[in-house]
Parts: sequence; structure tokens; C-alpha cells
Amino acid sequence: MAKNYTNESYAVNKYSDGIVYRGADGDYEITLESFLKENPNMTEEDFAYWKSVSDELYKEEDIQTTAITRKNVSINEIEETQLVSVESAEFEFLRLESEGDFTKEEVMNPYFILEIAKQELPEIQLRRFISRYIEGKTEDVIAAEEGVNQSSISRSLSGAENKIKKVIRKLCIKNGIFDVI
Repeated sequence: MAKNYTNESYAVNKYSDGIVYRGADGDYEITLESFLKENPNMTEEDFAYWKSVSDELYKEEDIQTTAITRKNVSINEIEETQLVSVESAEFEFLRLESEGDFTKEEVMNPYFILEIAKQELPEIQLRRFISRYIEGKTEDVIAAEEGVNQSSISRSLSGAENKIKKVIRKLCIKNGIFDVI
């Protein structure tokens, strides 16, 4: 009797006594008993050989799927990129013009930088920025708390830093502070 599986094929095949294969309507298992019944000229060694071949094929498929998946970007990471939305030059100019004059000390003040972060960063990036630079958590700790890999946190923080630096750079230029940039 074929058994329908819904779990990932490689793991199911590897840890199953039988050979798991994909059919048009799902994953099925070929047991030793059914294999020998359908192939009277085959032995248990033949079954073990085909099981190992099946394991290797699924393993290779799993490795390739994992490699492709790692190249994907989550929707949360897309919202953190500069490419998704960019302010118009006019809006940016008017926003900077409306901000007052600042001194070097004001621009480099951690509280001022935090305010820039609150205005410029999406919620996820802001949360990660605060966790890293205000609370002092490592990227690994943040990744573990959020259930993501460390490289996602690293890319997110790098993007946050770039956004904040861009605003600080513009404020410095506007206020004639050239020893910060």
C-alpha cells in the first residue's frame, strides 16, 4: 500500500525504510515487500542499491534547492533596500532646508542619530538598529531572537547605517561641517 507524504522528500526518503518517490499526485513509498513482489528477479541487495540511489538523488536536489533559496530575498529585506523607494531630489532638498542649522556636536550626538534612525528607517530596520547600537546586542543574538540568519541582520544593519550616513552627510554639507564626512 502506498503511503502519501507531505514532508520534504529527501528527509522522508532518507529516514524511511522504503523508497519514497514523487508521483503526479504526491509522494509515495515503495516498501521492500512491494519491491520484491513487483520484481521477483531482484533481491534485498538490489532494493538497498536503489534506495541509496534514491537517497543520493534527493540529497542532490535538496542541495540545489537550498543553494537557490539562499539567493532569494525576503519581502522584509526588499523594503529595507534603497531601490524600493527613493525620495525625489526636490523633496529631499525641501526637507533638509526646513531643518535648522546644526553644529558638529549636534550632528554626532547619539540621541540625534537615533532620531534620524526613527525618521528614516522602516520598522524592522529600526528595531534591529536599536537592538545592535542602543542595547548592544550582537548580530548573532538578534538573528537568534528573530529566527533569521545572521547575514540578514548584517545586511539590514548595513542598509540602516548607509541611510543614516546619507542624511548626516547632507546635514553636514548644508551646515558647512566638513570634518565629519
